Amino acid sequence: VVTRFSTNLSTSATWYTDSYGREMRQRIRDYRATWPYQVFEPVAGNYVPINTAAYLEDSEVRFTVLTDRTVGGASIEDGSLEVS
Repeated sequence: VVTRFSTNLSTSATWYTDSYGREMRQRIRDYRATWPYQVFEPVAGNYVPINTAAYLEDSEVRFTVLTDRTVGGASIEDGSLEVS
């Protein structure tokens, strides 16, 4: 089951997740900081573990999802957040 939250936020392919329940980490769709990333799996290649929380934000609003267990998550489109 995948739950998709759709908003009108202008996120510029950026979203945030917790890092093993500690600090929040910036995620950028289709980007890896340590190597040139080629997109072969646009959905699966962008899913990451979410242990506690994930959020989207723009200059005015932050949309946060809190989880009660570790789930997978992604922001496949600007303004959307998927949790499964």
